Amino acid sequence: MTKKFFLGMSAMAMLFATSCQDDLTNSFVGDEATVEFSISSPEIGTRAYSDGTTVDHLHYAIYEKHVDGNNESYEITDLVKTGNDVVALTEGKATINVALKTGKDYQAIFWADDVEAPYTVAFDTNGASMVVDYANAIANDERRDAFYASVPVNISGNESKTVTLTRPFAQLNIGTNDYDAAAAAGYTPTLSSVTVDAYSVMDLMSGNVTGESIAETFGYAAIPSAQDETFPVVGYEYLAMNYILVGNDKVTSEVTFRYKEGENAAEETKTVGSVPFQRNYRTNIYGGLLTGTADINVEIKPEYNGALTADDLQLAAAVGGEVTLENDIELDASLNVQANMTLNLNGKTITAANAKGDGAVIEVAEGVSAKLVGGTIKSTKYNGDAAINNAGELVLENITIEGAPLADGDYSAYAVISSGKLTIGEGVNVSADRGCLKFSGAGETVINDGNFTNNDISPRSLTSHVVDVENGGTHKLTINGGTFKHLHATTSGGVVICNRTKGTVYVNGGNFSGGNYYGNNNLSDYGYGGTFVVTGGTYSAKPAAKYIADGYNVIETEVDGVKYYSVVPEGAVIENPIVSASQLYALGGTKVSGTYNLLADIDMAGYDMKPIQLTSGNDYSLVFNGNGHTIKNLNLVQDSQNGMYVSGLFNILHSGKEITVNDLKLVNATSNSGKYSAVVLAYNSTSAVINLNNVDVDGATISAETVSPLVGYTTGPVNLKDCDVANISMTGQIPEKIGAFVGTANQGSCVVKVVNCVNNTDYKEAGRVINGATMIIDGKQYVADSDGLKNALNAGVTNIVLAKGEFEMPTSFNANNVTISGIDKENSILKLSSQLRADNNSLTLKDLTTKVPTGLNYTEHSFAWIHYLKNFSMINCNSDGRIRLNSHSATIEDCRFDVTTSSGFDGYAIFYYGPTASNVKVSNSVFNTVGKAIVLYNEGKPVLNLDVTNCQFKSSASTDKAAIQMHTEYGISGTVDIVNSTATGFANINGGLWNEVNNNTKESTDNFEITVGGVKVH
Repeated sequence: MTKKFFLGMSAMAMLFATSCQDDLTNSFVGDEATVEFSISSPEIGTRAYSDGTTVDHLHYAIYEKHVDGNNESYEITDLVKTGNDVVALTEGKATINVALKTGKDYQAIFWADDVEAPYTVAFDTNGASMVVDYANAIANDERRDAFYASVPVNISGNESKTVTLTRPFAQLNIGTNDYDAAAAAGYTPTLSSVTVDAYSVMDLMSGNVTGESIAETFGYAAIPSAQDETFPVVGYEYLAMNYILVGNDKVTSEVTFRYKEGENAAEETKTVGSVPFQRNYRTNIYGGLLTGTADINVEIKPEYNGALTADDLQLAAAVGGEVTLENDIELDASLNVQANMTLNLNGKTITAANAKGDGAVIEVAEGVSAKLVGGTIKSTKYNGDAAINNAGELVLENITIEGAPLADGDYSAYAVISSGKLTIGEGVNVSADRGCLKFSGAGETVINDGNFTNNDISPRSLTSHVVDVENGGTHKLTINGGTFKHLHATTSGGVVICNRTKGTVYVNGGNFSGGNYYGNNNLSDYGYGGTFVVTGGTYSAKPAAKYIADGYNVIETEVDGVKYYSVVPEGAVIENPIVSASQLYALGGTKVSGTYNLLADIDMAGYDMKPIQLTSGNDYSLVFNGNGHTIKNLNLVQDSQNGMYVSGLFNILHSGKEITVNDLKLVNATSNSGKYSAVVLAYNSTSAVINLNNVDVDGATISAETVSPLVGYTTGPVNLKDCDVANISMTGQIPEKIGAFVGTANQGSCVVKVVNCVNNTDYKEAGRVINGATMIIDGKQYVADSDGLKNALNAGVTNIVLAKGEFEMPTSFNANNVTISGIDKENSILKLSSQLRADNNSLTLKDLTTKVPTGLNYTEHSFAWIHYLKNFSMINCNSDGRIRLNSHSATIEDCRFDVTTSSGFDGYAIFYYGPTASNVKVSNSVFNTVGKAIVLYNEGKPVLNLDVTNCQFKSSASTDKAAIQMHTEYGISGTVDIVNSTATGFANINGGLWNEVNNNTKESTDNFEITVGGVKVH
């Protein structure tokens, strides 16, 4: 298999670890000791490029190091007798035992390749080298794969050492996405060749290339097939692959690649200039290379997955690209990001014990764009340096940052320092003993979310802040959300946000608590002249009036004897403000109505929340305004009111008028009950209306009989607008009752209207839509089962969306201009009956798969399916066979037909049986059939017109028929126009594309005018 493409890397600094040491106390300098080397190449998979399976033998030599003053030299130790030993590799592994002297310094060199590889490996007294032979080099040659390591060795006794080899090459991959288009135009290349600058000599001792890099040509060889090799970029297929010997540093080269249809065919040539290469990196060139319909893309990425060393990561940071960690890394120096880079920590941790002044754990250089996601970055040195120092453009998401721990020093050590541009997104947690965030210079920072905590609670004279905007700069800081806490208990402990610039800090939202510098201060300018413009947020200390923006006021809320201060628009009526987890918790299990306003982000960790119940009675309504805030870590537990086992934030048990939830985000929720579970609203068995506007659920685990992130069960109307659901795991006792938007919509009084909502889950929008209920998604009526489809058609609905699942198409319907589309092309399956009548009506099928029941065959009175239509369209669909077209016009576009039978008329993917002067257009479609693709037939004498453009016809078995057959025994006539289409595997009749014949006598006829590629051929 092709390796999974984590964008990790192994640099020339090989992975070298000592696993055990024995008999150290009994070893002296000069004693012989046995060293066992365990050698391995990267992970071996099944046959594919770069899987290492061609590498089968290993050369090695051990050199003893000699030092004479300032001069160093190496010579092969006489303890390794031959100086150029070769051992077999088994599944990429070998074990070598050698006798070496303790206290001596050695260099061990390993080179592994294919026995037929064009490399000459030479070990002599003072050096070692590898020479590449380009004399008969051909492209796409996996035998050129090889692995290498040069390892310093110093031993004290018997030891076992592990050595992981890495590739000394860059891999050049050239891919295209237009083979089908080229084939449709009559062009199918089979051979490729490449010319690129490459070195021919490598010093195995140092790993350096020597000599000059010159243009080398890899001769023509067969193009890799998509069945055998997978191109590194999704959607593309290989045109060529080569291993190029380059140095450790990134270089550029002009690349010329050629391709042709056969040995004696004319070649096509393309040249791309300044293509980057680096050892153990992939360089991918890809685009619409054959037809020239797309731009050519060039990218260089770290190549092979596996564990990384600190040196590997430093090299990746120097050259940029995308890197995903597979192991924790401890740095001995700052990671200097000097080129654009995305670093996915993948749940792993990067640490460094850098002293103050040594530099941060990660330094982002000026002019560089970087993104850090998904793990932990720690500064571990007491009174150490920052975790991150950004002078470039940095994005942080879903990452934990731990600042240096305090010791005895009286100075701050902010966890994150930025003089550049910084964006902090969701899931960022910063904790520090001496300040979280420090900004300086003329940069700009936007904080959208996160948790920022200054932990220093020790008495000391030091002043540190959660956020410090340093004096002397013009840094612009905008805070849109997040939680900011200062836990320092002394009078000199600092504040939450300190603005010491002449600029402005904009606070639009967030939670702010703590700060004790000369009183309880969340915000302070320290008298430096810095200003704030506050338009939102909730504070443990009342913000100074001078900070509040025009048009806004501060309101006070007291919860359990604690006062909170929230900034709201002037004149806003803030009913029932909620600013704490305890307030929200207190509503659980109670009946409420009226309006409630969430004024702060709330973390519900530690609370078991029962549903908030709408007050019973037809006149009662509840409005819950989230005001753009987030409720995190909701644990929604079962409530058994009147025996109804439900869990969710809200519930309607008896009568009620309406529940409306606005502008709320729920993150990381769980909801579990025995019957009905949701995150937002669990159950509504009345005609009460449910309105959810801009309500998002991101991350939830839900289980019950009926489940959904938004609405579990309802018999009343539901209006969903601008609601998104993502990262959801649901378990239902009845799988049909699992829905991303609604678990079950029941009864005719239930009309679910969905506008501009996004389902980023693997679940269909509604679990069940039953008993006359309807669900309309962006103006299209959604159906969840066959009954829903039948009812919608009988009701005259003209725009229908199928959920995932199988649906029975009714045999007739009266609605006109009907469009039936699938919400998932591969998994929205429309099963077609033996006869579908829709006299003089129009039908369009889009984005779905049609399925003809097994055993359905053509008979005179039970046709394969589409019958008596005025217009029929089939767009972006899959079909397992036999469309019988009896329509005045038809359009088949971007479809794939897979027919596995060749029996009678049901062996044809399209059986065209139209009325006179009918027209069918088939374009951009693929026909995978058994000897038959399209047939034109009628027992009468209608005029039939067929246009076929950009289509591929492929027969899986030998046949005496062409792809398109005109059976004229009863007198049909018309036109057939074929453009940019190919036929493979059909009879050698007119290129396999068409045949006009009296099927009774098997004699050719002349009833049709046939045009191929604009030329009249019949």
